[in-house]
Amino acid sequence: MVPVPDKDLPVVAAGGCQLDKPGNALDHHPTWKHVSCPQCGAKATRETDTMDTFVDSSWYFCALHRSLDENAPTTRAVVDRLMPVDQYIGGVEHAILLAG
Repeated sequence: MVPVPDKDLPVVAAGGCQLDKPGNALDHHPTWKHVSCPQCGAKATRETDTMDTFVDSSWYFCALHRSLDENAPTTRAVVDRLMPVDQYIGGVEHAILLAG
C-alpha cells in the first residue's frame, strides 16, 4: 500500500459511475481505479472500498424522519419536527465499537 502524495490530494471519486449493479460502483468503473504507482510508476490499483461500515450505518437515524412521499426522501415539516437527533445508538455494535 502506497499513500497518495499530498500534492495529488484530494482524490476525487469518478463521475459517471453506474449504479445499476450490486456492489461498489468505483470498483465497477472501467478506468478510475487503474493508476500508476506514485513511487515506482508501475501499474497500480486504487482502493475502492473507502467507507467504513460505520460511516454507512451512521445514517440510519435518517429513517426516523422518512417521508411517505415516494418522490422525496423527507419533507421539511417532518425534519423540522424530528431533527436534530440528540443521540442515536443503532445497536450494540454502535454502542461499544465506535468508542474503541
